[in-house]
Amino acid sequence: MFVYLQSGQQPLPRDPRHYLGAASSSPGNPLLGFIPFRDFARWCPSWSTMSRSVFTEAYIRFRRLLIEARRSARLTQAQLAERLGRPQSFVSKYETGERRLDVVEFLELAQVLGIDPVELLREVQKAIPPSDRPT
Repeated sequence: MFVYLQSGQQPLPRDPRHYLGAASSSPGNPLLGFIPFRDFARWCPSWSTMSRSVFTEAYIRFRRLLIEARRSARLTQAQLAERLGRPQSFVSKYETGERRLDVVEFLELAQVLGIDPVELLREVQKAIPPSDRPT
């Protein structure tokens, strides 16, 4: 499906992931400029429900625990990134919620930080209300 911003303008795909990283307009870019993440929900409601999980109490708790673990290990974002073999922006983005960690990345991170991934996930589970937990 497509969405039109103005008549005569190039159609926009409904899938907002198409625009991640499109920060400026160019001759071949149908965007007039960067489209804020919060506006994606208007274009693709089903995708927006998935993206909201970054802002749940449980995921916020997950991010905070990872930040605490990094600080407890007395590592800066740059030092941690170096040990992971990643750029500093990788650490910054998952700590701010701009990007999610997959399971393998989380396990690598736990190993570098010297934390028990199971214990951290148990702490995260405490932030999930009982009504939202699977039965």
